Amino acid sequence: MATRAANRVAALSAAVMMLLVVPALSAQQSVELPGRDRAIAPEPEQVYSIGSMTGEEWETFGEVDRVAFDGEGNLYVLDRQNFRVVVVDPEGNLVREVGSEGDGPGELRFPMGFVVAPDGGIGVMDMGHQAFVVYDSDGEFVGNARNDFQSGVMGRDIHYHPRGGAIGTASGIRMTIDDGRQEISGGGSVPVRFVPFAEGGEPEQLYEAWRLPAAPRTGGISSFSAGGGGGFTMRGMSAARAFEPALLTGVLPDGRIVLADSSAYALKLIGAEGGLQSVIRRPIAPRPVTRRDEEAEKARQLENLESGASGRPVAIMLTTGGSGGTTTQRMGGDAMSDMMRERIEGMVFADEVPVIADLAVDWEGRIWVERTGRRVGEDGPTDLITADGQYLGTIAADGMRIPDAFGPGGLVAYIERDEFDLPTIVVKRLPELP
Repeated sequence: MATRAANRVAALSAAVMMLLVVPALSAQQSVELPGRDRAIAPEPEQVYSIGSMTGEEWETFGEVDRVAFDGEGNLYVLDRQNFRVVVVDPEGNLVREVGSEGDGPGELRFPMGFVVAPDGGIGVMDMGHQAFVVYDSDGEFVGNARNDFQSGVMGRDIHYHPRGGAIGTASGIRMTIDDGRQEISGGGSVPVRFVPFAEGGEPEQLYEAWRLPAAPRTGGISSFSAGGGGGFTMRGMSAARAFEPALLTGVLPDGRIVLADSSAYALKLIGAEGGLQSVIRRPIAPRPVTRRDEEAEKARQLENLESGASGRPVAIMLTTGGSGGTTTQRMGGDAMSDMMRERIEGMVFADEVPVIADLAVDWEGRIWVERTGRRVGEDGPTDLITADGQYLGTIAADGMRIPDAFGPGGLVAYIERDEFDLPTIVVKRLPELP
């Protein structure tokens, strides 16, 4: 499906293992929308593109799956492989590069995602530091906003919040040690959390998410290699589950949070400081999962794994020493790929195909809701809805897709791949919408 790119990343620890998954919520009150689609067909015009093997040195990107805009229309690119954030002006010219590899103040070890404030402040979620590494609008290091594994690290699906921090979901799978064996077990809550960037601020839980019970555990022993000759052995892991309702989030300009959960068409609006306010619904029912769906989904995931379309499986292991210090290592290799292949082969399936596949919020406060395609792996249509429950129209499945980032003045950005399979970011501008 042509939605925002995502690599499978897991956080492994001798004490705790946090998998960056997308969990689910529940629903209550509702505002009903019409069931019949009204077609709209926006066609954005290209403004510029960056990222090229033959371009400037700064635009040779490594691993890019997150981009964002500030209030002036500057584009921010998180280049995880090169441990930096690249800032580009509205004409596509380099403004600055922020961050570098290392363990010191303002340096990055394992950047996973980031958020950008309207004034250009940056918060990079760095799993090596177990914190958001925060920079001001000039790219100067401000400090770290703690987001540790023990409380559930927030990963890639994070957003800037007008209260001055980031919101996201934090969930995990805990590792226990029994008679010398490390075993993975599911369970636990799935909080929606706000992490303030102000000095001395404490994370706040805004909502308690719900997810399906853990899938059955797969057997076998997996060994992972790490740089420097280290290694790690793991026994047992929950089976992969297909068609599980995903927790999808977005933040409105006034600070309210949009959440989607369950197999139904339901958008929850959570207050800026927590608490369910309303649910927006459309009478579009999920369809039952068929045997053909199961076979197609398993084949699709195996093909993505073999081709690398979903990224190379990587794990990050956090080890806590007796003195309280921690070390972080990137784990991977053939053993990780073999473990992912085993999970796919032993996949279990939810009963229904969820209606909602993706969502995003633009700078004007419109909610973009991509629906699931008619067949496994196919794109679906995209609805545009206002936060007060007005249905604006639907973009056809073969029309414009939800961009990787929205900006002011109708700017949007898409992460693409060039003929050399290198990341390219294409910036476009939307026409006036309803």
